[in-house]
Amino acid sequence: MGFVRDITGSNAASASKDAGRIQADASIRASEIQAGLTREAMAQQQAASRESIGLINQKDTESLFWNAIGGTGERNTINEASDRGLQDQINYTNQASNQLTDSLSQAQGYLDPLNSVAQRGVEASNYLANPQAQYDGLVNNPLYQAALDNANRQSSSMAAAGGRINTGDTLEQLSNNVLLSASPLIDRQRQDSQFLLGQANDLYNTRSNLAMNNGLNQANLSSSLGNNLSTINLNRGSALANQRMNEGNEVTSALRANGMNQANLLTGNAAQQSALLGQQGTALANGLTGAANASAAGRVGAANARSQAYGNIMNAAATAAAASDFELKSNVTPAAPTGRLYDSNWLSSDEVLKENVAISEKGRGYNWYTWDWNELAGEKLGLFGSSEGVIAQEVQQTNPEAVVTKDGFLHVNYGAL
Repeated sequence: MGFVRDITGSNAASASKDAGRIQADASIRASEIQAGLTREAMAQQQAASRESIGLINQKDTESLFWNAIGGTGERNTINEASDRGLQDQINYTNQASNQLTDSLSQAQGYLDPLNSVAQRGVEASNYLANPQAQYDGLVNNPLYQAALDNANRQSSSMAAAGGRINTGDTLEQLSNNVLLSASPLIDRQRQDSQFLLGQANDLYNTRSNLAMNNGLNQANLSSSLGNNLSTINLNRGSALANQRMNEGNEVTSALRANGMNQANLLTGNAAQQSALLGQQGTALANGLTGAANASAAGRVGAANARSQAYGNIMNAAATAAAASDFELKSNVTPAAPTGRLYDSNWLSSDEVLKENVAISEKGRGYNWYTWDWNELAGEKLGLFGSSEGVIAQEVQQTNPEAVVTKDGFLHVNYGAL
């Protein structure tokens, strides 16, 4: 039996299979070690990134704090300067207004002596349009009485000299003397009244102009003060707006820089994690590839050993055929109980023991296949790896004498094909 195991290559196949399994285990173990180291490196990289982001946040927070303090100080300075400017402007405007009021009072003081003249002018204006007032003035005027008396004496002397004292022309002359004596006085009174009225008018116009100019000056001062106050408030608002805009820009820039720094860290972290994952995948792939190669090498070794076994069997079959014939063993049941067969020619070729079966060629009336031995072949008959040949079920249909059942599976006598 030991001779049969050696000649069928079972020992060589088992050794190749064990070697492949050992090599596969070693490759998988190496992959696991590499993967563990990669995971540890990734964890360290993530911790370093989190620490860097924390430092950036701290620095940005400190920067925003000091910017806020500086901005508040600048706003206070702007407010103080604007308040001082407003107060100075109000003080100067009040001072100018007081000076205008004093000037108006002084000017009116200069005009006070003319008030009596103006009042006489107002009173005299009634004389110009009132005959009764004119008559009353003549009666009370000693110059008029003197002029009338003088004219009457002259007229009486002339009439007496001519002997016409009581005549009508003398009486008419005396009546005319009243008009002649009153007319110059009335004209002079009118001239004086018109002069006084003109003086009163000039005085009132002057006072009116002074009051109007003072009002205009006060209005100009108020307008100028309002404009200056508006300008100062506008400048203050503009300065505050610019300051807040600058603060907003600084905050925005700081936040943007913070976001960029965090994004760069996250991007770098992601890139390094991707590289580490790639290395991990490469290590796993190399491990799996090494395991696959080892397994394939084991299977190839098993197949080579099996092929060598088949050659050994065929050589042994040829040697036995040349020596003698012998009956089929009692534990072998022919599919067709005719003919004598050589025991060493029978090889397992049952379809139930194969997988990945593919036709390779056709020769001598049979299909030639390649296949892999499945788990059932390994468990029952110790067959592993790949092989080639015929399928027992097909041979059984055309050449049943070349097929027997052994250990529950079909075997083919390749020497009879």
